Amino acid sequence: MLNLTSENFDDELAKGKTVVDFWATWCGYCKIIEPLLEELEEKCENGTRIAKVNFDEERAIADRFGITMLPTLLVFENGVEIDRKEGSQPMEVLESMI
Repeated sequence: MLNLTSENFDDELAKGKTVVDFWATWCGYCKIIEPLLEELEEKCENGTRIAKVNFDEERAIADRFGITMLPTLLVFENGVEIDRKEGSQPMEVLESMI
């Protein structure tokens, strides 16, 4: 999975479709959803990428998008947010995002 920081966030999201997981080490639901995202990444045949933003280390990005709940998944297409899901999600919902 691609790790996004304030240095590469905008450049990486300008490239096609990306599902961004805002997470933190202390977040139990983030740990539950992580293996599902890894499985989802393997299913991405259309060029969709899965990326992660560490909520604690990249607060400026989290604040920019109003992230207040973890995990939060944002879907970007060519740099534009097109979908958002908050909280742990089942695989069926994750698959619908790609």
